[in-house]
Amino acid sequence: ARFVSLCAGLFAFYFFSGSVTNGASSVVSGGKLLLNMSFPRMLLPLSAVRTAFFRFLPTLIVYFGIHIGFGQPLHWEAVFGVYFLLMLTLFGAGIGMFAATLQVYFRDLTSFLPYFIRMWLYLSPVLWTIDDIQSRPAIARFADYLVLNPLYSLLGGWTDLVVRGNIPDTAIWLWAAGWAVAAVVIGGLFFMSREREFVVRL
Repeated sequence: ARFVSLCAGLFAFYFFSGSVTNGASSVVSGGKLLLNMSFPRMLLPLSAVRTAFFRFLPTLIVYFGIHIGFGQPLHWEAVFGVYFLLMLTLFGAGIGMFAATLQVYFRDLTSFLPYFIRMWLYLSPVLWTIDDIQSRPAIARFADYLVLNPLYSLLGGWTDLVVRGNIPDTAIWLWAAGWAVAAVVIGGLFFMSREREFVVRL
């Protein structure tokens, strides 16, 4: 069960990291398009999210093959995992737009971002689960702080539903939606406020 949970978390996390890293470089790498064509600039980071999503879809087939192969039962509650996958997509799009804007001004972000993403992996419920935190009194007191990590609710809710068929607490659903909406709004507004300068900066 631990390996199955690890696979579910990793596949979803790599979908998120692909959305962010490819989204971050989308504007800079699309410099010639910006110079020669007129189109909504926001399509660049959003197309990176779309690409990451279509790369993620085949991993679902691999995951469910592993899930069944390890003798884990299929749970009807797993259908609600679509909610957390949608929230993760929105969150990745928002962070991708924010990072794409930053990279126009700070080109070194390309070198720093992979290390930041890797640290985020260790702080997220991929190598560990929400149940691990809640079942250990010594570290359960830190659970209130872990919700400040957006991926705690986004990935935690996903793995709880898909792997174990557990319905997450209401707070997890609300935190996931809150982080997703905040990321899209802040990332989108930041991107639109700066996009007129992109051609000059590139």
